[in-house]
Amino acid sequence: MVIIEEDCDQPVALGKTHFIPHHGVIRQTSETTKLRIVYDASCKVDNEVSLNDCLEPGPNLSPLLFDILLRYRLQKVALIADIEKAFLNISINPTQRDLLRFLWIKDSNAENLDIITMRFTRLVFGLTCSPYILKAKICHHLESTVDSDHTFADSVVSSIYVDNFLSSCQTENEAFEMYEKLKKHSEYQIAPPRKREFAMNVHHG
Repeated sequence: MVIIEEDCDQPVALGKTHFIPHHGVIRQTSETTKLRIVYDASCKVDNEVSLNDCLEPGPNLSPLLFDILLRYRLQKVALIADIEKAFLNISINPTQRDLLRFLWIKDSNAENLDIITMRFTRLVFGLTCSPYILKAKICHHLESTVDSDHTFADSVVSSIYVDNFLSSCQTENEAFEMYEKLKKHSEYQIAPPRKREFAMNVHHG
């Protein structure tokens, strides 16, 4: 999966090109990502508009967080999952990638720093439209490919908030059945992106 690509040979199209500012955030306590690069699509220069000002956010497809948490605590066995690289699993149309350009130092250890132009080929977290696109993709794949098990599809859709899944079941068997279904559909990319981490408040004997 190619997330970014060098864009040095492409001319700048006036009105169709945007460079996203970015900075690093260091989290020493993180087990997975010590350095996270934050891309600020809401950044403005003087009185100009930002990239996010120009994007259509789309309708809010996410359930109310209160409702998700209430259902999560409703039954005996809790189940949570984290979707791996959720936004980066969604490809950007090549005609739109110049709007997702950014500047990068090719080799920070070099004596003469060479600044190059890169651009995203995948959906960027931080765009005002990203949450809608992610949820719409998940809904589409679940509704169109999970055979006739619409109860399962509806349950998953109503339990996802951005890239987190929270649900609960009445029995351990139901929880592990849900876990196996989620894992199966993730492996076959029926409900992409893949879920990276699962956790339950019971242990499978």
